[in-house]
Amino acid sequence: MCEIALSVITLALGLDELPTDYFPLLMEANGILVANDIEVMESFSADSFALCYSRNDLKLTEDGKDDRVRNYAEVLTDPTLMEKIETWDKPASFLAVSLASINVAVAAHIYKNQGPKLYNAC
Repeated sequence: MCEIALSVITLALGLDELPTDYFPLLMEANGILVANDIEVMESFSADSFALCYSRNDLKLTEDGKDDRVRNYAEVLTDPTLMEKIETWDKPASFLAVSLASINVAVAAHIYKNQGPKLYNAC
């Protein structure tokens, strides 16, 4: 956990690759968590974020909403949230459970749009 800066944007690719104690810190810092499909994440319960909830006897589909976790489709239909993401300067995590090619496309998009902002801030 000490290797993950709180200002970083993470992309979880559907595995247990991030420490579960990262997510509560992200939420406390008013970070944003966007998943491509919360229901699928909960049913698989294999990635770090879903495991964070299941290990604490919580339901991602219910308790995640209270924690401001959003499905990608919700973000796309919310102009205010889309605008916030475009100028986002807080921590964020994008959580994917899909085809690897989609995950790579999302990672490339985040890097292209957010990378220069983060690099210039250093």
